[in-house]
Amino acid sequence: MNELKNEFINMFWKRQKVLDVVFPPLVFVLAYSFSGTATAIGISLAYSFAVIAWRLWKKQTVWYALGGSGGVLISLLSVIVFNEARNYFLPSLVKNIGIPLLIALSILVRKPIVALSSHIARGWPLSWYMHPQVYPAYFETTLLWFLYFSGRAYLQYQAFLKNDLEAMTLITTFGGLPGIALLLFLTYVYGRWRLNTLKGPSVEEFKASAPRPWSGQRSGF
Repeated sequence: MNELKNEFINMFWKRQKVLDVVFPPLVFVLAYSFSGTATAIGISLAYSFAVIAWRLWKKQTVWYALGGSGGVLISLLSVIVFNEARNYFLPSLVKNIGIPLLIALSILVRKPIVALSSHIARGWPLSWYMHPQVYPAYFETTLLWFLYFSGRAYLQYQAFLKNDLEAMTLITTFGGLPGIALLLFLTYVYGRWRLNTLKGPSVEEFKASAPRPWSGQRSGF
């Protein structure tokens, strides 16, 4: 559990993402429920700009806030152009449909996206991930990612067709950071277990071309 805690702190969890990225759709839907489209647009924009101002005043990074406000602006433009509140979620829907397609492509070219993500984050040799006694762990966890992101896209698409703002909000919110946090937890636990069963070399053993028997990767995935 300590290992998992450190992994999330070092590689994933940033609390300010919640305010900067997750809250904007909640703010829009709540405002829309009580006051209509025009007021919801104004409140959403005010919230996004207030978050940016707060980050600047606290001398914190504004990248998440800028990303959140950029998404809000694109979404609100969709609402204005097409005059439908559900179009606030249209950019998110397009992105969520694209993610499983990208994951599927990574599987087809035998460069699983979980392996590529780990390679970028950790700097481990890409050739290590392709080792026959390492590759299956990353291939199988990439399949898990494909199932998760495909399911999320399908549910959001169905909610979009039904013009169900509440369902779209729930899927966008809980399918975002909370859902991805759970996905990463399952990925790490299963991946570490799978590496142990495969009995492949650790990264250091691979670099040193160490002979069998290997001790295997003891931490990280």
